[in-house]
Amino acid sequence: MMFSQIGLFLYHYFSYVIIEGVEMMICPLCGSAGHTRSSFQISTTTKERYIQCQNLECSHTFVTHETFVRTVSNPNKVSSAPPHPDKGGQSHMNF
Repeated sequence: MMFSQIGLFLYHYFSYVIIEGVEMMICPLCGSAGHTRSSFQISTTTKERYIQCQNLECSHTFVTHETFVRTVSNPNKVSSAPPHPDKGGQSHMNF
């Protein structure tokens, strides 16, 4: 499957994609791409987006909610590196 076919598959499967920094969702009326025009944070886990259809004959403007569902990977705490054993720190390497 070529990259464009994979992207098209993901676009139709998830109905929400980000391409080159532009957030898109399929318009529920005509099926064309809708771009986010503005958004604001409702809570720590939910964002409300105002989306406008890019089809000039439709131009439907609608509101969606983006909500946190679950964590896929939880980052581990980073332990600091031990200090150098002497006060001189690292020495300069001569080549």
